[in-house]
Amino acid sequence: MQVVPYNTARMFTVTASPGFTAGVAGTCGGNLVGTSYLTSPITANCTVVASFAATNALACTLTAVPSDPIRPRQSATLTANCTPAATSYSWSDPACAGASCTVNPATTTTYSVTGTKSQLSSTASATVTVKSVDLTPILMLLLD
Repeated sequence: MQVVPYNTARMFTVTASPGFTAGVAGTCGGNLVGTSYLTSPITANCTVVASFAATNALACTLTAVPSDPIRPRQSATLTANCTPAATSYSWSDPACAGASCTVNPATTTTYSVTGTKSQLSSTASATVTVKSVDLTPILMLLLD
């Protein structure tokens, strides 16, 4: 409890931890701007209540290198990048683990990864395009 002189506004600092947002409510009235909460002029007993909520602030991307089409069974490297950094990853390909994975698809394949940190998660996907094999030159040789 804090005693405030009659008809005086009071400033509070409200700081949320990373991954959380702050909100302020109560019966005093006022505004939260950034991390500063300024009450309306106090003319009676009132309350200021700060609350904090987890945000789904984890954002992941998945990139494939090379980005150009590859030959069947040629290798491509998939790399997950999460902000803030994830502590674990779950891939659509069970052979993958960690933040990167090397794949050798026979056909065009879309891969996905879910990054997790605490109770936050984010899913991203990338497609590795595989060139179709052109058999025309082989058929031409066989026909000659």
